[in-house]
Amino acid sequence: TLWTNGPKESFEFFDYTFDDHFKHPLPVYIPRQIVLDYMLARVTRNNPTFYENVKFNTKIIFVTYDEDASKFEITTENTLTGVTSIEYFDKCIWAAGDNGKPKIDKGIRKLLQVGNYKGECMHSSDVGEYFGQIKNKRILLIGDAYSAEDLALSAIKQGVEKVFIYSRKGEGIALCNSSWPKAKVEIITTHSPTGIIQDGFGIEFTESSFDYDLRRVMVIEDGEKLQLTDISAVIYCTGYYDNLSILD
Repeated sequence: TLWTNGPKESFEFFDYTFDDHFKHPLPVYIPRQIVLDYMLARVTRNNPTFYENVKFNTKIIFVTYDEDASKFEITTENTLTGVTSIEYFDKCIWAAGDNGKPKIDKGIRKLLQVGNYKGECMHSSDVGEYFGQIKNKRILLIGDAYSAEDLALSAIKQGVEKVFIYSRKGEGIALCNSSWPKAKVEIITTHSPTGIIQDGFGIEFTESSFDYDLRRVMVIEDGEKLQLTDISAVIYCTGYYDNLSILD
């Protein structure tokens, strides 16, 4: 159910346009299936067997350089069978960025664990097929950047009852939206999670503010309470840590 959050004009191929492929105009933002269809067509139009030389369902375990053989030694795992293997290559291009390890707020995670929160907990990168189970449910997104915006919109398309977005600083991409489809999104900027209620299925928030000097949330003593009930899932939209550990 994902749609692009960037205009299609910014990733149109110079040698194979959208008009070349679709033969009719498209809206500015388009669904992932259409993007995939367009990219696959561009790659295979001059070389139909292109993907015979591409290995899919493969996880890189470790990369090192064999000085004696003057080749890169790549240890991989077949994600379908779990079988590992070692292969050698003349060239190795790192194209995975430097952010590969999911970042999860330790304070909120501890709060949920100690309070025995009984709903689902996951990082945005692990959502996968879970959104097929959220119809008529209420979820909480931690963080308000692009992942939160994407997942909130996707959840609405899947029929979620309500999406709450916790914005620690009160300044993020999600807050740039002046309205949301069906008014199903509520962004929390003046309160922070402080406890678990409703026998593990609810989360209590307390009035707070963000201290930019200390770089942390300051909960206001005796501050106003806000209670979110029937929260089926907490999803951390909190980015990634630098991670180049698979490179020797």
